[in-house]
Amino acid sequence: MEGFRQRLLIGGSWASLVAATSFFASPALAQPAAPAAAVEEVTVTGTSIRGTAPVGSNVITVDQQVIQTSDAHNMQELLNTIPALSTANAPPQGTNNNSFFAPQIHQLAGSISNSTLAVVDGMRFVGAGGDTLADPNIIPTVAIQRVEVLADGASSIYGSDAVSGVVNFITRKDYEGLQLSVEAGVADQYNTTSGSLLWGTKWDKGSVMLAGGYTFQSELRGSARRLTSMGDYTSIGGTNYTSVYGCPSAAIIVPGNAGVFLSAASTSTVVNTQANKNCNIQPYGDVLPESVRQNVLMKVNQDFGDRLSAMVMLDYNELNLTTRMQPGQITANTAVYGPTSGKPGQINPFYQAPAGSPGSTASEQVSWVDLMGRGNGTDFGRSLLNEEAFYAQGALTYKISDSWQAKFTDALGVDHYDGSTINTFCGSCATLALNGTAQSSGSTTTTDVAGQNVIALNVPLTTANALDVWNPAASNQTNTLVRQQLYSNKSGGDTQNTFNQARLEVDGPLFSLPAGDVKVAFGGEYANYHLYNFSTGTNGNGTGFINNGTTISVFRSRRNVMSGFGEVNIPVISPDMNIPLVQKVQVGLSARYDKYSDVGPTFNPKYAIDWTITDDIKLRANYSTSFVAVPVGISGDPSQGGEFGGGASIAPLSPVPVSAFPAVTGIPGCAGLTPAQSCNLGATTNYPGLIRQYGSALANARPQRGNGINIGADITPTFIPGLIINITYFQQKYKGGITAPNHTQIVNTASAAHLLTLCPSGCTQAQIDDFTRVNFGGTVAGQLPPVIYFLENHDENNVLDLTIHGIDLNANYMFDTRFGQFHVGEGLTQFLKFDEALLGGTSFSVLGTSAFNSTFPSVAMQSRSNLGWSDDTISMDVFMNWTSAYRNIGATAANPPTADANGALVVGGDHVNANVTFDMHASYNFQDGWLGGDQIFFDVKNVFDKDPPFYNYAVPSNTNSSNGINTFVSNPIGRLISVGLRAVF
Repeated sequence: MEGFRQRLLIGGSWASLVAATSFFASPALAQPAAPAAAVEEVTVTGTSIRGTAPVGSNVITVDQQVIQTSDAHNMQELLNTIPALSTANAPPQGTNNNSFFAPQIHQLAGSISNSTLAVVDGMRFVGAGGDTLADPNIIPTVAIQRVEVLADGASSIYGSDAVSGVVNFITRKDYEGLQLSVEAGVADQYNTTSGSLLWGTKWDKGSVMLAGGYTFQSELRGSARRLTSMGDYTSIGGTNYTSVYGCPSAAIIVPGNAGVFLSAASTSTVVNTQANKNCNIQPYGDVLPESVRQNVLMKVNQDFGDRLSAMVMLDYNELNLTTRMQPGQITANTAVYGPTSGKPGQINPFYQAPAGSPGSTASEQVSWVDLMGRGNGTDFGRSLLNEEAFYAQGALTYKISDSWQAKFTDALGVDHYDGSTINTFCGSCATLALNGTAQSSGSTTTTDVAGQNVIALNVPLTTANALDVWNPAASNQTNTLVRQQLYSNKSGGDTQNTFNQARLEVDGPLFSLPAGDVKVAFGGEYANYHLYNFSTGTNGNGTGFINNGTTISVFRSRRNVMSGFGEVNIPVISPDMNIPLVQKVQVGLSARYDKYSDVGPTFNPKYAIDWTITDDIKLRANYSTSFVAVPVGISGDPSQGGEFGGGASIAPLSPVPVSAFPAVTGIPGCAGLTPAQSCNLGATTNYPGLIRQYGSALANARPQRGNGINIGADITPTFIPGLIINITYFQQKYKGGITAPNHTQIVNTASAAHLLTLCPSGCTQAQIDDFTRVNFGGTVAGQLPPVIYFLENHDENNVLDLTIHGIDLNANYMFDTRFGQFHVGEGLTQFLKFDEALLGGTSFSVLGTSAFNSTFPSVAMQSRSNLGWSDDTISMDVFMNWTSAYRNIGATAANPPTADANGALVVGGDHVNANVTFDMHASYNFQDGWLGGDQIFFDVKNVFDKDPPFYNYAVPSNTNSSNGINTFVSNPIGRLISVGLRAVF
């Protein structure tokens, strides 16, 4: 074991061995500093200089052995096992929390203000989706040699986005032979199937490798899990989140009667509050979408003589996600008219007065959920997502001399991201079939499209074109054609990202000092990005049937970046100098200048030092500055009022605290509330308003800035062979984080309160036009109510300042016995400070919470522990995943948070229990016979089938949701048992 410890200290070329033997799925190792001669051809994340580890930094390494042991089917699932990333324990499928699969170091999530850079072999990925975030899963897992995570500022090497660090997906250089693997997994009402192929061959001066992967993950229905199907969480300390009144038949409000009749057969009413809502639609939709991913990568290497070598890598990926939608609903208390209404043409032939008020034959208001669907009560439309990505790299390396080298690398990619909904509910169609207009009020004179004089009518109403909401599905009298028209909505968003990054770098020793060679690297880059977004929708403007309501939007954005960079590694003290307690000292300096065509120039340096005290301990430290450029496409299109993906929309607003917004008591339905109370608008009452989320150019947003200090130690005690400990204290500050302020922030923070405008008497047309920017090309989704009571601005802006302190720990211990080798590991991230300030306001702590900022969770601790044993034939590992308890302080908390006059959080929020789950993995390696060299393996995720801790959260909309679960840190799948075979030929 002493010899093994010495080999670990060499680092670099032994990186994969370190990870394979000590990380085993989560706790990972830093790459210790290494003599240049031992690792001359190895490039390590965080430095441009060959043959050296990054000075002052800890690099966490995960290799193919780890991927196999953790049974990760994609990069997303692998990254979820690393505590330093905020997606730990998150569902490994679909697009969760706006991340689009992007890694998120230190809970600085993958939103518009993404602070983690993902690269492949040191070069950027092609962006995916409207936020242009990378999808690392386009690379087949079997093609990955290792993944390296550098959890400190790295803009001095890589440029934008590397504020909290960089995740480098390093592909295999080559392979010899053929490897096939297949696997199948099953959980309660859920299953997976996956397979991979790896083939390669070598010749005298070159090689070719082909890697492919296929993964199928079934949908998870909302009805399949207790928390996602409950709706009413009051029995476990939460809120009634049943979506609306009105199933299986409509709920009714009639003049002269207080409260709500729950159906036409009701003889009495219930109080009109959220607590009494009776319809839960969550079980009908999917919590997780069905996911099918297939990808293939080819890599060719060729040497031309002794000096010139070339590499070409081609990758293709296709992902399809299918989500079954929830039933459509009418929630706005829509007016319907009966035989005594005096409204010829608008009288609904199916009209029924409630049993408790049989004389109410003139009019009533109804709320209704359609449980009929497109015929059989199970089909409520589909949400479809298709991602098709092509990515390529080419590299030429020229050895100028024995020690100097020049390398030119070009990366390019195209990502086609097509999101659409098919046959979903058309709310305006339902309204047209209820009262003959597209207005919930029944008005025949109010325009249905903001800024235009467009009025849709469907009169006279007859049994052929009217909607029956008074009878349940089994006896409903609605015409079959009308039922089909109710699910006529189709919409699509076609986004295409293209990019090209060309990089030229030169490195080698500059001169010699007594402690060794001074090494340098320098070079330049050119990158360009193009985002094209084409969206279409039917009925999106609230005018009804498919041939009336088509809308089209086109957004285009471009960016060019010119960059120059340099780095120097200076050996100050070497072991030959025999200085007590100073075996070795190295200093690293790096800097980068970037000039953006749209957001201007930026310069970012980094200063670092390594101090090796003895063979047992090395200390390291660094200081860096970094930045995040506003993503291309987020600034907004001036020709469309500043929109970048959609216009203003009608929405509920809940809660609005009277103490912060006393004017809310002037809105009907909120009168008489005390300063200690809050009012809900457009949800339990009929006082709706508008929200918008436009581009950053309207607020003149600038790049996010950051700086960080990291101090750590790498401990390999000679008296305990096989023990390696890496510990890092990080202190990071972020200024002007770019995101969309959410409602909780706006109503609880004084510096953001100006983003909410209340109109007790109704907003004026001038206010509405100015807010929606229809005169500049802006749009409004859905039918515009006759009166607007509030306007809430969620435009992308430099909203957040963050100050984060914490500790990253990775500890691993291996020891041999006559019974085999045992290994123990621990990976942990513990935050000590997580302070926020909004829009220049007062800083306050959100440590140990979630949902105040929906982009950046701030759960205090995440860890993954490992205990394993192996010999030449059998390997067994058990893992414990731990997420500490925290508070839900979002708008959905059953116990709403309160704040002081400056917006600093004081008390409140819901306690959410710690989440502790166990995984296990076992494998058997055949030694002889026709299966010699093959492996069978058995894997169990969440061994004890533990439910996620309850989180009072729901999405009462016609989309998939994760009610009752915080998907940042919890997984609804439950116990997943998998069996697989890996064969080598």
